[in-house]
Amino acid sequence: PGPRRPVTCPLLATGGADDPWVAREYLDAWRAWTTGAFTGRLLPGGHFYYRDRTADFCRTVRDCLRPAADRVPAAGPHHGQEA
Repeated sequence: PGPRRPVTCPLLATGGADDPWVAREYLDAWRAWTTGAFTGRLLPGGHFYYRDRTADFCRTVRDCLRPAADRVPAAGPHHGQEA
């Protein structure tokens, strides 16, 4: 469908610090796929690091999403609802 273009939204790339297949430079290469903010994080563990440290992984995602969520205006009343 045309040439590849980076997205404009923030991008988070995560990996396991002890992953034998995905080195930090591979995570950092994702930076080229966004014109928005980029965050690269290594978390403790191997290739499937998120399985044993689900809470840490979810916290990392949540912390990266929080600034974007803070910029979203609060939803007003929906059609047919009173304010």
